[in-house]
Amino acid sequence: MKKQLIGLGIACLTASTMLTPVVASAQEVKKGGTAIIHMISEQRILNPALRASTGVYNISGKIVEPLIDKSYDGYEPVLATEWSGSDDGLTVTVKLRENVRWHDGKDFTCDDVSFTAMEMWKKLLNYSSALQANLESVDCPDLHTAVFNYSKPMPLDLFVAAMPDLGHPMPKHLYEGTNILDNPYNTAPVGTGPFKFVEYERGQYVLAEKNEDYWREGFPYLDRIVWRFIKDKSAAAAALEAGEVHESGFIGVSMADVVRLSEDDRFDVGTQGYENNVAHSTVEFNHRNPILADLKVRQAMYHGLDIDYAIDTIMRGFAAPGRGPVPQAAPQITPTM
Repeated sequence: MKKQLIGLGIACLTASTMLTPVVASAQEVKKGGTAIIHMISEQRILNPALRASTGVYNISGKIVEPLIDKSYDGYEPVLATEWSGSDDGLTVTVKLRENVRWHDGKDFTCDDVSFTAMEMWKKLLNYSSALQANLESVDCPDLHTAVFNYSKPMPLDLFVAAMPDLGHPMPKHLYEGTNILDNPYNTAPVGTGPFKFVEYERGQYVLAEKNEDYWREGFPYLDRIVWRFIKDKSAAAAALEAGEVHESGFIGVSMADVVRLSEDDRFDVGTQGYENNVAHSTVEFNHRNPILADLKVRQAMYHGLDIDYAIDTIMRGFAAPGRGPVPQAAPQITPTM
């Protein structure tokens, strides 16, 4: 009997359901099949080098890969294999993985990294434009070495920490000489990942199929992934129960349904996977408003919130408070000076 898993985010005042089929034995790998993932909203842009967004990552993360990723074991090499910084902090040197091909068969090289960094990460990508404000150039001494040159020191730890979100190279040969923001590959991404983009039916689904030429030997296990857009939370819960959808995340169903499904033996409820997502559940103030610019006003608003009550009633206990820059859900994160 297959069992389905519901995972719930525990960042401050947010919860997310994630429901996936799991094999009865953790030691047993079953290959093939289709995973159907529920998406409550439609991102439209699927290029993670233009939009740093969880909704984009949920889809494009299986198609487009970053230089470096993050796991519970720390930072892991993906399209980058090694990285180092100069003593003065003005250069970061990244060794790139060899024998990697874009989904259209072209080789992945430093030219792709250089182009993406200068034309997308620095100019167009959300908060990456602030991160890369002092990036002057990316040199390619050979096909698989990228040297990032900065006018002011770039801490290596900061560079590495940004890469899982802000370090996705895109194929230069498909973007060079085009209007990047209007490029059709923004909604039909070509990546190096385990799945190849096949189809995007507006308001309905995104379909990706197994990359037979994937550089990680033996992967992926699945034949295809379908991301279905279902805005109505009740309809999404019904689809989960009927087995029409296998996973739902980021409050894809109501908290009442989360509690109800957690009492169903067909589902397991857990919180692992959202520890670093506290930024998606914060309250940010517009300091250009003279009233909100007053620290005392902001403090009064904060002290007027009963966060524990909100967690117990609104979030049904599936959340944890985040007080300060280090989320309680991820105590392993410690600020560095």
